[in-house]
Amino acid sequence: KIALSMGQRMSLDPVTDVYPYLYPAFFSYLLLVLFGIYFTLGYVSGIFTGVTDFAIEFLIEPSNFYLIGRSASLIFSLLIIPLFYRYLSKYHDKSTGKAAAVIIALSTYFSLYSGYATQESMMILFCSLATIQIMVIQKSPSTKSFVLAGMFCGFAIGLKYNAAVVVLGILVVYFQNYKSVKKTLLAAIAAIIISFIIVNPYWVIKPGEFLAGYSYISEQAYSGVSYERGINYIWEITELIKNELLIGVLFMGAVFFGIKSDLKKNLPYLSIILVSFL
Repeated sequence: KIALSMGQRMSLDPVTDVYPYLYPAFFSYLLLVLFGIYFTLGYVSGIFTGVTDFAIEFLIEPSNFYLIGRSASLIFSLLIIPLFYRYLSKYHDKSTGKAAAVIIALSTYFSLYSGYATQESMMILFCSLATIQIMVIQKSPSTKSFVLAGMFCGFAIGLKYNAAVVVLGILVVYFQNYKSVKKTLLAAIAAIIISFIIVNPYWVIKPGEFLAGYSYISEQAYSGVSYERGINYIWEITELIKNELLIGVLFMGAVFFGIKSDLKKNLPYLSIILVSFL
């Protein structure tokens, strides 16, 4: 609705009195482009005679709009699976790459969000790309890798604020390689900020509205989750295993193995996982 509202108002401002913006705008901008392509193709082919027909279709039969959004989420999800296989095979071994690809493909939550017209699949893709750059940094630290990690992280945060936990992984791998990459942290932080602003320009133009939305959604999330969860970590682990079954058990086993086997090497990834559990 926000994407269509921007098209109707001929404005890139996602904030209106009807739809106060609770999340970053990147995914809405993507939907705006996709809906614009759909309208253009429909107009050229004679399906729509104008914007009124387009609006009426959404009000009467919005299935095509949902299909477009869900198809985008599915495509992003499908890109993640070979991405995990390729880079984990490259930086670890093929067995690890295959196991990771199978686990994520069979994940209940991953499959669930792949069918929703929401920002989660796209956010996971950019979080994955940022995490891959952390792997690259561990093998061969460079300013380029830090900038790419920061850029992908900024795009992920531009989809949903939860992705900010990836910043912890970048910070950990930076301090682990501090002697060889002293000046790269500023470049990574700059990349995070710039990429976030590129996909959320109204955070700079109208920061008050976004901050109010962020404050509201944070309070709602904290109150709702705190009421439901009980003890931190215990709730997440039990819910993960209950919903993911064997996949959840394997994931938690991998976390504990990562702590026990090579804590220094796995710390950037563990920092993301364990803090996100909070």
